[in-house]
Amino acid sequence: MAFPAAFLFPPWAGWENGPLEMLQNIVLAAGAVCCIALFRKARGCYHHSLWLAISLYFLILLGRELSWGRVFMLKTMTDHGPVFVSMHSLPHHVIIHGIIAVIIMVTMLALIVLMPWRRIFLEIPVPVPAFFLIIAAAIVAAIADKGLLTGGPFDENLEEEMEFLVYLLQLYFVRWYYCGLEHAMQQPQ
Repeated sequence: MAFPAAFLFPPWAGWENGPLEMLQNIVLAAGAVCCIALFRKARGCYHHSLWLAISLYFLILLGRELSWGRVFMLKTMTDHGPVFVSMHSLPHHVIIHGIIAVIIMVTMLALIVLMPWRRIFLEIPVPVPAFFLIIAAAIVAAIADKGLLTGGPFDENLEEEMEFLVYLLQLYFVRWYYCGLEHAMQQPQ
């Protein structure tokens, strides 16, 4: 349905800060809040802190979608959408990049250390259709981002739709694996 919708949506729907990106931001913020709720709910379990790390992961994605705050610094508006202040024109942009890099590294390290890999790979079945759908959506988003389909508004709209789907599926995976871990914890060893 995303392909016909990308033709039907007006060109501005896929612009930076457009409606499709705002939907993505809502999903990513909801993912962060959901994981904080799971963090509180899983208190006392060995995988308790994992949900806080995943919440940080969603916040990193949200920060990236918001161009690390630059979407609030409109420079000009063109026929092809808004133009924002570049990161390199911001004072202390090197420090900002460094802080972002540290947050990403800490989050990745936390995910690597806290993830119950054995349970995930051996005890919880993979949701195969969702797994293949997220891969396909990510590939289509990357192709559309490069403008390799039509090179116009269709590509922009399709890219944003596919990113939205990827973020929704990540929320699905959070719920799937939370339920799987809860079920695995209740099973006798």
